[in-house]
Amino acid sequence: MSKLLNGGQVPWSLTGSRSLLHSFLHFTSRQDGRSLRYINLALPSVDTSLVLPSHLNMVLKVFVIAVLVAVTIADTIPYTPPHPSYNAPAPTGPAQYNFDWSVNDANSGNDYGHNEGRNGYDTQGSYYVQLPDGRLQRVTYTVNGDSGYVAQVEYEGEAQYSAYQPAPSYQPAPAYRPAPTYTPTPSYN
Repeated sequence: MSKLLNGGQVPWSLTGSRSLLHSFLHFTSRQDGRSLRYINLALPSVDTSLVLPSHLNMVLKVFVIAVLVAVTIADTIPYTPPHPSYNAPAPTGPAQYNFDWSVNDANSGNDYGHNEGRNGYDTQGSYYVQLPDGRLQRVTYTVNGDSGYVAQVEYEGEAQYSAYQPAPSYQPAPAYRPAPTYTPTPSYN
């Protein structure tokens, strides 16, 4: 559809293979000597036979239409999260367990352990560790449902700190002598 800049109408104009600028802006002369300027709102015709064969041009159009249809359809489908592929077994009853372990190695000074028991939502336990200052730290705790972790900390023994001993000053390493050379003795068979 073409439209005059001064408000009048000009019939449809197909421009063929003219340049893009000529396809949108036209200057024509009328019989009365006035020149008309109008903008061609119709899409300029582009000769695609030089670029693509006609069957590929049709394939391209079908592809573009298919993509637009797919995007439109995909936009209307509501999202549903995927179903899990693994279903964990349902618990058969309240949790019940007991464990106890400890380490007491007099040579290294390691002395620590942990024990805990649970029945349903009631958990009780304790752990202890020998501290470097010589005391034994013992923590006794309980957890009842959603009440949280309630702990009681106790220390056994008296802290003992050794007197400060400054580290020995740097002594250069002794000079090493080269390794002795080896001279093989001939042997005859």
